Order: sequence, then C-alpha cells, then structure tokens
Amino acid sequence: MKRIVSVLLLFVLFASLALIADKKGEKKKDPLLQMVGDWTGSMKLGSERMTLVVHIVMSKNGMLVATVDSPTQRLFDLPAEMQLYRGAIGFVMPRLSASFRGQVTSDSRKMKGYFSQGDAAAYITLVHSAPLPEPEPIVNDEPDKPAVTTDFLGDWIGELPVGDRQVRIVLHIRRNREGTNASVDSPDQDTFGIHVDSIVSEDKKLTFSIPSLKANFEGTADDTRSNITGTFTQDGKPRPLIFTKS
Repeated sequence: MKRIVSVLLLFVLFASLALIADKKGEKKKDPLLQMVGDWTGSMKLGSERMTLVVHIVMSKNGMLVATVDSPTQRLFDLPAEMQLYRGAIGFVMPRLSASFRGQVTSDSRKMKGYFSQGDAAAYITLVHSAPLPEPEPIVNDEPDKPAVTTDFLGDWIGELPVGDRQVRIVLHIRRNREGTNASVDSPDQDTFGIHVDSIVSEDKKLTFSIPSLKANFEGTADDTRSNITGTFTQDGKPRPLIFTKS
C-alpha cells in the first residue's frame, strides 16, 4: 500500500475574496476569509500516525493561498490544486494521481474528508486555529547587519531526547524588512508556531531563546551550514540537539 501521506502537501485555493454588502450597505467579509489561518490534523495508516499542518493566507491579488507541511516526512511546500463544489471542497493532485473530497463545518473550525491515492484511502480531520497577532519583529540596531545571516535562513529539523524517546523539533527562520523572525514546531506533541523571542547568529554560531518555555539553544554550524550541533536547555536541563537543514 502506498503511503497516503505523500499526497498531503500544498494546495492553492482559487477563490475571489470580494466583499459582500449587507442590507444596510455595510461591508462584511466573505465567509471564505474565515478559512485563513492554520489547519492541523493527523491520520493513521497502519501503525504509523501522520501529522499535517495547513497554512492558509490571503495573497496580494485577492486569492486564498495555502501551503501544507508534512513534518512526519520532513516535507514542506509541495503543490496541488483545490476546487470548490456546492457544500463541498475537493483537492486534485494530478502528478500524484491523488485527490481529496470533504467539507468545512459551518463554524469554519474543522475540515473533514477523505484523501485517496490509487486503492488506498484515509479519513482526516483538520482543526482550524485563526491566525495569531503578528509577533513583535526583532529589529536590528544595525540595518546592514541582520540578526541572522542568510545561510541560517530556512527550515531546520532535529530530534531532542526526552526520556526514552526522541521528540522532533522543527525550527523556521525567516527575515522581513524589519528583522528576523523564527518559530518552532514540535510535531510529535501536536504543537506548532511557538514564537522565538530572540535569535542571533555570529559566524558559525546560532543562539535563540523561548522565554515562554523557559528554553534556549546554543549551537555551532558546520562549514557547509547544513548541520548545527548544540545544546537545548529547558528549565535548567541541557540536552544535545542537532539541527539539519531541510
């Protein structure tokens, strides 16, 4: 049986975001805008559980654009298409001979349906969380010297020893005009989008802190900037952690 999770990747929603006028002439948002945010779910195939995270945003040209991560497979930003039916939503992925058909609940809190590929199929429920307020950007006092150099930008994946198991940690590092922003996911704990309050690189060294978790990381990258070997400390307890560039 093919692994169905291989089809659950990125889709683009082709839908207009026109504003609708109510009886009083006031404008209110199209219900489709309620889909903006993150959708998280998992499905079980055999003995393995797969986690999916769908990120839906509004593009500049008035379209809803979505990307889907499959942290279980360390896959991010892979494409598909989406179709709207009366009372239903469908995904078509020609390159993978795969499809999805389901529904969004009336309160826009869940997306339920079946993904299929060939003779294999699995039911999945994605739970919606509305977008959080934009975190305060990390502003550099020296605009020409960013907090994190370009070779550290991107997605990094590591495994943190917790008791007798390994917990995956995914570090996302992005840069905008105002500075560098970062967040952390813990797919094995169904936790995503943890805001990193400060992150700085200096030569091969990278450090970041997450006060909300009482945690920090210090590590050193190799010459190719493909791995960062360091220590993740939480509640005063240090643990080894190696990040690999995705």
